[in-house]
Amino acid sequence: MDTLAWHLHHDRLCLAHLLMVLLEGSRLDTPREVITKCHGDFSHVRGAVKAVLVRLPRTPVTVPLGGAKVTPAVTEVFLRARRIAEAEGSLTGVQHVFLALLYCPTFYKILVNSGCDVELFKEELSLAYKNTPMPNTSGTTEQLTKDFDITQYGEDLTEKAAKGKLQPVIGRDEEIDRIAQILSRMMTKAPLLIGEPGVGKTAVIEGLAQRIVEGAVPKGLRGRRIISLDLLNLSAGTSMRGEFEKRMKEIITFLQRRKKDVILFVDEIHTLVGAGKTSGSSDATQILKVPLARGEIVLVGATTLEEYKLHIEKDAAFCRRFQNIVVEAPSKERALSILKKVKTNYEKFHSVDLSDEVLEGIVALSDQYVKQRSFPDKALDLLDEACSWKKVSHNKQIVVLKRKIEEAGKKKDETAAEELQKWKDELAALEELTANGRRLALSLHDVAHILHLWTGIPLGKMTEDEISRVLRLADILSSRVIGQQQAVKAVADALAIQRAGLSPKNKPLGTFMFLGSSGVGKTELAKAVAEEMFDSEKNLIRLDMVEYQEAHSISRLIGPPPGYMGNDEGGQLTEAVRQKPHSVVLFDEVENAHKNLWSVLLPMLDEGHLSDSKGNRVDFTNCLIILTSNIGQQHILEGYKEARALSASNEKAGTTETAAGGAAEDGNGGKEPAAAATGGFKGSGKSPRDILKRMRQSVMKEVLGYFKPQVIGRMSEIIIFEPLNTAALKGVLSLKLAGLTRSLAAKGVDFKVTDSAMTFILERASSYKYGGRRMGKYLEKYIKPRVAPLLISGKVKSGDRAVLARSNTNPNQLNLIICELDEAGNCRPGTKYGTKLVVQEVKTQEDGDDDEALE
Repeated sequence: MDTLAWHLHHDRLCLAHLLMVLLEGSRLDTPREVITKCHGDFSHVRGAVKAVLVRLPRTPVTVPLGGAKVTPAVTEVFLRARRIAEAEGSLTGVQHVFLALLYCPTFYKILVNSGCDVELFKEELSLAYKNTPMPNTSGTTEQLTKDFDITQYGEDLTEKAAKGKLQPVIGRDEEIDRIAQILSRMMTKAPLLIGEPGVGKTAVIEGLAQRIVEGAVPKGLRGRRIISLDLLNLSAGTSMRGEFEKRMKEIITFLQRRKKDVILFVDEIHTLVGAGKTSGSSDATQILKVPLARGEIVLVGATTLEEYKLHIEKDAAFCRRFQNIVVEAPSKERALSILKKVKTNYEKFHSVDLSDEVLEGIVALSDQYVKQRSFPDKALDLLDEACSWKKVSHNKQIVVLKRKIEEAGKKKDETAAEELQKWKDELAALEELTANGRRLALSLHDVAHILHLWTGIPLGKMTEDEISRVLRLADILSSRVIGQQQAVKAVADALAIQRAGLSPKNKPLGTFMFLGSSGVGKTELAKAVAEEMFDSEKNLIRLDMVEYQEAHSISRLIGPPPGYMGNDEGGQLTEAVRQKPHSVVLFDEVENAHKNLWSVLLPMLDEGHLSDSKGNRVDFTNCLIILTSNIGQQHILEGYKEARALSASNEKAGTTETAAGGAAEDGNGGKEPAAAATGGFKGSGKSPRDILKRMRQSVMKEVLGYFKPQVIGRMSEIIIFEPLNTAALKGVLSLKLAGLTRSLAAKGVDFKVTDSAMTFILERASSYKYGGRRMGKYLEKYIKPRVAPLLISGKVKSGDRAVLARSNTNPNQLNLIICELDEAGNCRPGTKYGTKLVVQEVKTQEDGDDDEALE
């Protein structure tokens, strides 16, 4: 059981492991004979148990041999078996364990479904295990292998090739020739295929099997069989010491006798390292070393580069028995050729038509957006699932329409009749698509839908609505991020370039640095972009750089080095992007991070990828990177304050230049090179434009003093967010109140805010230094805590209108006017009353520097 669980990467020993060991133990014929004698199908029983094993969750890390924990269910079976044996006055045997397992509903159901007579099974168990002798393992090697059937531990690939059950292999002639060349040597070494998952290592062996069947191989390889070893069958039922070694010996002896006839293929050969090893015994690799060194057996292995380095390369003696063949992922062109070659099989299986345009689109889209997998595997998977989706969705549409037609047929009104005819027409159109043997045609829209399910990337067909949304993105974002037109435009332009397919393929979608004081909308813009263009705010990966102030903490982004705790969990950044490859990555308040951060992030900003601590490459080319910082905020606050004051003065004097005008050209959106500041800008600017230009120079000087030039050079744009003016603060307050309005509307309350109430809140919550953040704080501190008791007590209920208004008699008082609404939406007479909500004087804040926590 331990060996089986170890091989399957299971960390718990359950009833399925116990059943497999009993069914395929050293006395394999006994359970087969008993079940067959009881009219059951042994193959059905074994297959059902194996299916349960395959469905069990696998641990990401190999559990040490013997480290799997026994489940309570297994313990209960053995206790019950002992009680049964004690009742019979005998020692516990295999038959007692089988009898105890009959109390398990799953095993009982499997037996019944196989046709087995359970009562007869109980009777035959004791007789079979009592009278059946232990198998005789003595005798010569010839006798031992005379009736040995190696296919019980694997499958014959050449037989499958002869029956046409293997897919054609495209573009792997070089690797197949290389294997044939190595196998034809006098001093034969074992070819070892090394490549990333999904590149086609197994396909290379299948290609060799097809060539053998066709006779297109050197004379020494003609007529050979290729047996693919099934490690699950090999390790099943080897809980007793020596059983695994016995099976390996049987296989090796068979291969030695049939050296000129049989080639053994071991996929995932690294799993043999440690396989079968128990106290005082050898693992599979030790057993294979001698026959491999002597050239007594012919073997081909396959593994990944990571597993090769981790398991095989460390054992120099085992490693030198192999001749490595590196299997590279095919190019886009070769992947397309593979799809064109196998498309007939997919068309036949799924009953769909595949055009060359769709196949080209599958290759292009999988290459661009499925970076973590390799060709041809990712393209074939995308093709297969898209075909399946096309067929399933078409059938589902028909079923839904038939249900609607049935329901509409029960109604007698005119509207129902119109809907009925409409749905009948739609149903006829759908059925026409597959009438007279016609097949559905797969479209790029279907492919994009599957890719969206895989990655979360909104790659649906570019409809007019979506095109309109991209073109209006700046306006959409501006409705959420108030007063930051320049920042919004820069981000919207970057996303439009990406949607048009003009962005570099090896860089992130954009890399922006947002500078500004607290509460001006830096983080809000990142959230808005995630929701509008990346489907949801859930696709915002936010990293608070305050947590990465120490040098050692930077390693958490990509994962601790090997040997450190948490290495197996991966990095907080790399794992997040691996799970959400299409996302906004926000490094919040980046100036708080340790300077070692940049040595980690520079490859991501430059090449669009980052390797974690385990060497796995994580792709960032579908991510928007945003860094926020408060560096230079004092210069920004003072500069805009002076520029706006001068603008107001100019307006009074009749001139036209304003702070906003200066900012639009040379302010926060400009890209002038950083220049030396002139010791500040108060009183030195002759116009708002000059003031903002000097302000930017001062800010950039401070930025360059903190960030390395390599970092600044990799920014798409450095954007300075303006401090919010009165109009912008009012817009922020409107957004915050709109959220409260929606919450109350969900409870049936019509909530309104008068202009006087807006002015009341602005007078008390406006802050030049802290921006829009104080608006939300004010609502949380003064408005919501006073509205909540009214809702709970029922004073404000569904069907009421609640109006927030300033008192007519006391300018420092805010009231809530409540009334019941009639059917026309007007207040019912006699139901209107007011309640005092807030009484508060306006507190002076010198230059907006004193937040006072809204006390």
